[in-house]
Amino acid sequence: MSKLETVAIVGVGRAGLQHARAASAIGLRVTAFSSLSESSQRAQAFSQEFPLARRVDLSDGSLSESADLLVLALPPEVTHDVVLRLAQDSRQLLVEKPLALSTSRVKAIAKVAEGNGCKVTVGYNRRVYPAVRRLREVLASDPPRTAEVTVVEDIDFMMRTKGASSKAAYLRHGASTHMLDLSNFLFGLQNLTNVRPTLSNIEDGFVDYTFSSVGATGVHVQVSIDAGDRSRRGIRVVTSSGRVLALAPLEHFRMETPGDSMGSAEGLDRLEFDYPISFVESFTTQMQLIMEDRTEDLHGIDDSLKLSEIVDGLELASEELRHE
Repeated sequence: MSKLETVAIVGVGRAGLQHARAASAIGLRVTAFSSLSESSQRAQAFSQEFPLARRVDLSDGSLSESADLLVLALPPEVTHDVVLRLAQDSRQLLVEKPLALSTSRVKAIAKVAEGNGCKVTVGYNRRVYPAVRRLREVLASDPPRTAEVTVVEDIDFMMRTKGASSKAAYLRHGASTHMLDLSNFLFGLQNLTNVRPTLSNIEDGFVDYTFSSVGATGVHVQVSIDAGDRSRRGIRVVTSSGRVLALAPLEHFRMETPGDSMGSAEGLDRLEFDYPISFVESFTTQMQLIMEDRTEDLHGIDDSLKLSEIVDGLELASEELRHE
């Protein structure tokens, strides 16, 4: 694949702007953008920050030819509708998650991309957080034995940013898939067992989930998803040697290594660090890896297919509750 030099941004909201800034920071040229309205406040602000980028309408067939890399930072339902067409015409795509809102559409995108050689990366940028990378480094030499993944969905934020309709399908629209993707990324593809959906006692119409799985590496994973106290969200791992590793939240890494007095505070060696700017810097890291064609650890179409099938399983298990 020839070197990437130019980027076009489709959607100039918060995520689109972050992608544009990340591209510019590593020397890529932002040559075009697409927005719903030319006169909107966001479009004008984007034009002021990137004055050399020309506006191209989303329906314009030349959009896919306007840059080496096309970044889709659109609402999920819009992405679902347009990504297949853009994959047919583009050389390379970076799509803000989710890639699509159904497994059948993900499969269709995969078929098109395979046929025309379009390379597709999906923006599950938590994979490149420094704390996540540090956790993977430890697990490479000290494999996980058990893991707990606690997902807490911020329903108010999701509905403000993605619309009221997102609540009914929050597993695809919200932050849950970020954590489920990290679980697959860290522990290998999982098969769901003991799925237990329940109606939330906190958020009206919301379905909580707990389930177990065994990752490809043999690690036993327990996952919970709810709309409760967000301070509980994170990942906790016990390794083969007895180390306890935690990301809680994902910007904070903690490792406790048992010493001579296992289980006592005095017998634990602790390592902790915080990286509060993980979110912003992850866009730059992700873009850098794409530019260098080192995307093996980033989220691709196959990852989206596996993730969508997990969500299918959860939705099937909760079908009766979701329609009450």
